[in-house]
Amino acid sequence: MVLTDQQVTGIEPGPRHFQLQTTGLDADVAALRAAGVEVDDPQERPWGRATSFTDLDGHTLGLLQPSDFGNVPN
Repeated sequence: MVLTDQQVTGIEPGPRHFQLQTTGLDADVAALRAAGVEVDDPQERPWGRATSFTDLDGHTLGLLQPSDFGNVPN
């Protein structure tokens, strides 16, 4: 996870997206939906499978199950 308050080239400063890594995206999506959360269908990306949803305060939260390309070395 990377949080920054510094400007990123091409993006206005401020919070944009909070993403958590998971090893079981489908199970997490099912659990969130069972709890009444509206979760986007997972999308295939080069760096892994990802989805997002909005919390009660309107913040976008993401879940990422990384591909081998997206894994961070230990």
